[in-house]
Amino acid sequence: MAIEHGEIMGVQIRDMVPLSEDGEPFFKGDLYLDGEKIGSFEEDPEGGPVAVYVDSERSDHLRERMDAFFGKEGFSVQEDEDYDLFFIRLIELEHLRQVFLELPDRNMAYLVADYTDEEMMVYEVENDLGLEQLLEEEALEDYDVYRTLEDFVIS
Repeated sequence: MAIEHGEIMGVQIRDMVPLSEDGEPFFKGDLYLDGEKIGSFEEDPEGGPVAVYVDSERSDHLRERMDAFFGKEGFSVQEDEDYDLFFIRLIELEHLRQVFLELPDRNMAYLVADYTDEEMMVYEVENDLGLEQLLEEEALEDYDVYRTLEDFVIS
């Protein structure tokens, strides 16, 4: 199976495009569930919640998938605004996948997303030895390592 998009519990973003070239990027794109288009999303440039437009007959299925993801992550949804975290993670995953695809052009093999501090840091490493050195030197505690495209699928 070819991995063409980041995916969480069968939910994908496709046709993601930036809405701003200046400053902090924000995106819009289409939402898919199990390969079928169910709607679209658009990030708020003012920092508000992600606007999500989903076909009404599919919204319950989407919410079930998001709840399953949060349950697996040990996070309980307290308010509807908490669902924003799902879309932020999905947007981030798709963006990281795009960066990962460019690694061979820079003779790099792995992508590391570090969540240890408030702001995510992204590192590129050449090999296993470089990964070990990075983890030790930067004292990473909360991070994800992307070695293959399959790592961009969370199920």
